[in-house]
Amino acid sequence: MNRIEKSIKGARDFDNKRSLINRINNLWILFPDIGQLHTQERIDPTSFLVMMEYGIGDVLLVGIPAIEGIIDHRSDARGKIDVVCNAVQAQLFECDPRIRQIIVTPQRSIRPIADGDIIESLREKRYAGVFPGEPNYMALRQIEAPIMKPGISLQVKFLQSLIGDENVPMRSLMRAIVDRFFGIKSSTFPQPELPTLYVPVKYLKAAKQYMQEIRRSFPKESKLLLVNSDSSSVVTRPPTSLLADGIGEALELDPTICVCMLPSYTDETASQRILDELSQYRVRTILIPPDPKPHLLFLTAFIGQSDIFLTPDTGLMHLAVAKKRLIAPDQQEQLILDNKTKIISIFGGTNSGVFGYKDKTMIIGLGRREQNILLNILFSGLIKDVSHSGLKNFFDHIDPDELTEAILN
Repeated sequence: MNRIEKSIKGARDFDNKRSLINRINNLWILFPDIGQLHTQERIDPTSFLVMMEYGIGDVLLVGIPAIEGIIDHRSDARGKIDVVCNAVQAQLFECDPRIRQIIVTPQRSIRPIADGDIIESLREKRYAGVFPGEPNYMALRQIEAPIMKPGISLQVKFLQSLIGDENVPMRSLMRAIVDRFFGIKSSTFPQPELPTLYVPVKYLKAAKQYMQEIRRSFPKESKLLLVNSDSSSVVTRPPTSLLADGIGEALELDPTICVCMLPSYTDETASQRILDELSQYRVRTILIPPDPKPHLLFLTAFIGQSDIFLTPDTGLMHLAVAKKRLIAPDQQEQLILDNKTKIISIFGGTNSGVFGYKDKTMIIGLGRREQNILLNILFSGLIKDVSHSGLKNFFDHIDPDELTEAILN
């Protein structure tokens, strides 16, 4: 079992054992400032720490918006920001010039007892501020640095937006928390740009080459539909029958469409089952093998080589939408990649207003009761845990014809 596999297993085991009491306890960030230890006489004013939840999407929704917000306020913090994440997330910071150190932990968050050595090393960094993307109150106290928190006024404003169904994007809330830390208060939530990923040139070249090989399997003028069926929870993972029916009808109506299926790792046979249901179009479909697992930055570049990308609300959706800045081996930044791929995002039990990108994707699945924003924000993790039984279909409000129409139009 390699380092990445151990990290994923550790995160899942930790999540499965986590009780409702612990989950609610971590909501302390929603309440007034308490227990924050300021040590102004010994801080490094340009050094910051960013922590985040264990998902790939959390890097784009929480981590990078916080990083970019810090640098907007303190340009001299660029290259002096540390991040705490797992080994899979660490791939996305591999060549990020904004980051000084990547602290890898296999757990969902730093635990005061098990990760005492990590906490001690973080305390010695004398951070000017800590962004607690996945707060662990006891661990944060022990780091002994100023904590970025929303405060009462921002909490009230956010709750008002939930009640009013304004659907404030998660990245806007994260940026508002950073702004508040630096003394900036506003009557409206900020509208930050899409998060930026730094993609080494080698991954772009490899992605282009691989896509060219795939396209050679199909007629020259084909439109390539790249499909991701995988997600860690049934709340965000659509049934294979929904995908197969919607894609099958599109293949029937448009003979130029060809399908490339990404491998599935949670429901390991899902991708193959979809292709089995599309067996009559076998010459127009292909499945990428699951091993070896591709690097996340390679996947990011590879998605951008497709004509259409169909995905549920999961990490790959966020990778597809993010801005990509090429970076050469000498760390010299190059131009931002122009993403011309049409992105179709399917939402089941999560809210697209908070977790989606309405201006950058075609969203399918709006209006489900479980997408209630207040419940979704506070207890989304709990809903996912309870729903792992698979007894509920969170996508039965979507007709396959909606997928077909989105693919064709």
